[in-house]
Amino acid sequence: MRQRVALTARRIFLIMILVAVAIALWMVQRGTQAGSGSGLLQPLLDSKQPPRVGIIAGHRGNDAGTVCADGLTETEVNQKVAEAVALSLMTEDLRVDVLDEFDPKLDGYKANVLVSIHADSCSVDMTGFKVASAENGSAICLRSPRT
Repeated sequence: MRQRVALTARRIFLIMILVAVAIALWMVQRGTQAGSGSGLLQPLLDSKQPPRVGIIAGHRGNDAGTVCADGLTETEVNQKVAEAVALSLMTEDLRVDVLDEFDPKLDGYKANVLVSIHADSCSVDMTGFKVASAENGSAICLRSPRT
């Protein structure tokens, strides 16, 4: 029973990540099409071609990442989320690349948006996200207990 609850919680968490990433990218695309996109992002998204989105499936091609007690690995979770997000974005006519953690394609890679997906934990009572900036290489990690 406990494993079933944990599995259900993981699935809900994955769906939440998928929805959050898809909504954020959709809002950026729609804002740009309407001419109201962020001033910072506008030059990146103004193009004759559809925007390109790079999605790094965290740990893929490198290591397992976090390994849960039932054997589920962070790499497996990240891969499934990355594939689901990519499929969703492709239906919006975006160019999407799913990349490994240290993919050779990342050397000189150019995209309008680059997202790295990491589940980071097997805990079902935590939620959060990280934001990293290419400008200064810093990351912000926000985690909060589920309510």
